[in-house]
Amino acid sequence: MSLNELIQGYERAVVSLQGKNGYPVSFSVEDFKIKDDKILAHNPRGLHLDVDVGHKGCILFHAHNKYIKGLRSVSFYGFFTKVDAEYLEFKPHSHYGFKQGGLLNTLRFVLNGKRRAKKYLRERTRQKT
Repeated sequence: MSLNELIQGYERAVVSLQGKNGYPVSFSVEDFKIKDDKILAHNPRGLHLDVDVGHKGCILFHAHNKYIKGLRSVSFYGFFTKVDAEYLEFKPHSHYGFKQGGLLNTLRFVLNGKRRAKKYLRERTRQKT
C-alpha cells in the first residue's frame, strides 16, 4: 500500500522526535504532503527543533468522529532525511495502522499489540546486556 493510500482522509498529523535533552518533542501539523516515498511535514515557526538528518522520529495520523467512533490511525517510524526552515522530510521504514470496528480488526489490534510489546521487551533486554 502506498503512503498516499495509507494517509488518505487524514487532516492532521503529530510529529514526534527525541529532543536534545532526551525528552520527547511532539507537535501537530496540518500542512503535510507526500513526495516520492517521503512525508514532508511543515516545520513549525517559533518551535526550535534540534533535529538533524538521520534523526529518528515518528509521525502519527489519527482520526475519529465527534463521538469517538470510526477511530482509525496509522503511525510511521523512520528517519528525517532533510531538514530546512520550511519542511521536515521524513522517510518511514515501517508503519502500524489501526481501524476500529469489527471482530477481525479488534483481534488484529490485540495480537499486534502483544507482538509489539514482546519485541520492545526483547530489544530493551538486549540493550541492558
